[in-house]
Amino acid sequence: MQCIRAKNPFGNIALIIDTFYARLPFVVDGINVDNQNLGLFYLPKIQVMVQKTYYKTKDYCKVKFILNLDNIESAEVLGLNGDWEKSVLLSKKKDGTFSAEVSLPKDSQHEFKYRVNNSEWINEPEADAEAPNEFGGSNSVLVL
Repeated sequence: MQCIRAKNPFGNIALIIDTFYARLPFVVDGINVDNQNLGLFYLPKIQVMVQKTYYKTKDYCKVKFILNLDNIESAEVLGLNGDWEKSVLLSKKKDGTFSAEVSLPKDSQHEFKYRVNNSEWINEPEADAEAPNEFGGSNSVLVL
């Protein structure tokens, strides 16, 4: 079971439970969660992911960023190769997801964040690591 207390990209505090792994009943913050009150806790999980494709004969790795959030008009990745000024725009697909592919050097690390709607910053929940940033928050870390 995955149970995360998090701030969603739009500033609301949410308790996100991945019910695929949940075994009912269980306890969250001292409250018994069962079939009757699960709806009070369940919110759609933010679907964000990074897919890495390694090539034996190449000195780079292809990285695909995929972002699936409701109510967003634009999405981009910033911080790759240490560049926080130049963003990688994610293209909106027919299914509503945003994605982009980039080639990054093997044996490298990259701090990054997603920016949605030109104003909201979010981290990659499945990142390899997190690193503190100068603004008192954290950045996602991609290790290749």
